[in-house]
Amino acid sequence: MQKSGISSSLASTPSDYVRYPPSTVLKAGMPAPDFTLHTTPDQTVSLREFSDRPTILAFYPADFSPVCGDEMTLFNKILSEFEKFNAALM
Repeated sequence: MQKSGISSSLASTPSDYVRYPPSTVLKAGMPAPDFTLHTTPDQTVSLREFSDRPTILAFYPADFSPVCGDEMTLFNKILSEFEKFNAALM
């Protein structure tokens, strides 16, 4: 199994591992497999928590890079547009 992007100090249980091969590519509109990730050392969030509405998965290539700050700022600016469609931003 491939380790997820969770820091090694937090990835201690089987649920912290990606169960899909890295070659699996999701195309736009395909349902994403359920996953649970740490949001803080003691809290998690799961995709299944958003199963009742459309959900936008926002992620970026490298933490603390200029891309992540710019992308998340843009998502924050247009969040009200997603909310018009009852969509969640994760």
